[in-house]
Amino acid sequence: MATLGSGDVVGEAGVLRRALRNATVVATAPVKVIFFAHTDVDRLRKSVPDLDERLQAILDERSE
Repeated sequence: MATLGSGDVVGEAGVLRRALRNATVVATAPVKVIFFAHTDVDRLRKSVPDLDERLQAILDERSE
């Protein structure tokens, strides 16, 4: 369980593993959400070459 704040990412494990996302999120305040479909993520990977590395760093940080 984690408390996330502005700019934090949810679902990075699903993106990295190209699998279904398995996180449950409950907002305690109003939020703005951006949802990426598989095609969106594929496009992002092309335009942001180090996307997977950045997401892996977030995943590693949360695993500590």
